[in-house]
Amino acid sequence: CALPICMVCKCINNMKQYIHIFLLVVFLFLCSFAAQSQSFSVNNIYYKVISTSPTYKVKVTRNPSHYTGVVSIPESVIHGGHTYAVTSIGDSAFYMDTLLTRVFLPTTIDTVGNRVFYVNHNSLNVYCFALTPPITSQTFYDRPSSQTDRDTLHIQCSSYNVYRNSDTTSGGSTNYWKRFRNILGIGDTVEY
Repeated sequence: CALPICMVCKCINNMKQYIHIFLLVVFLFLCSFAAQSQSFSVNNIYYKVISTSPTYKVKVTRNPSHYTGVVSIPESVIHGGHTYAVTSIGDSAFYMDTLLTRVFLPTTIDTVGNRVFYVNHNSLNVYCFALTPPITSQTFYDRPSSQTDRDTLHIQCSSYNVYRNSDTTSGGSTNYWKRFRNILGIGDTVEY
């Protein structure tokens, strides 16, 4: 049962096309995976890529040298020719950052991870410009009561009742922002 040579050549060519398509799919998958596991820093704030499709998004991560003083997180950051929306604060992002005094969270933040503000020895001022409380975990603001008396959450005046009185966040999770004993409303046009 011999196949004509032209049929064999045709089968080989088809197989080459399938292999090229398969390799292209594998390459695109690996590029996508590599982009999502990418970490970088801009202006001494560390980020990790969490999405490249359909929009580019990053979360703020730990600074290996610790964050100090005032940290002003932008709504977006440019890296590698892409503009990334800053949408979350990663687990333990400010963990043990004992010289951190103020953190400005932009309106784009929708999620704050575990133990973000854990054991910071200074009084801490957090400015959160999101109109609705970002989704948090129970331990995002896990500090000894001796420190929480000195901490202040600053939010837009129009959002005061939502942060102070609401039992849930916009995502339906428990509102742990109420753990801040001091919540102050600020003007809706504050520059940071």
